[in-house]
Amino acid sequence: MMRSIYILIIFLFFSLRIIAQVNLVPNPGFENFIPGDTFCNAGPIIGTPPWLSPTGASPNCFKECCWNQGWAIPQNTFGFQYTHNGIGYAGFGVYSLP
Repeated sequence: MMRSIYILIIFLFFSLRIIAQVNLVPNPGFENFIPGDTFCNAGPIIGTPPWLSPTGASPNCFKECCWNQGWAIPQNTFGFQYTHNGIGYAGFGVYSLP
């Protein structure tokens, strides 16, 4: 019984340590992008290296610098959303009307 209490105390002691994780996502705020109207305003994810679309789908990058209101932040074609951090975020449409 005493041994299980010691194990429980040791387990609780080590589980209470708070350790911050390293952000392994490259370019998480989409700050790095290829400058130019094509990539900043049209919204393809390929304009924000190292992000890409391996399946040929059309994930989009929404940025604050965009003058096209369809891809702007916070109001765009898909809704209203502020960035968590950085100047942009990525999104994709999962449904479209016929």
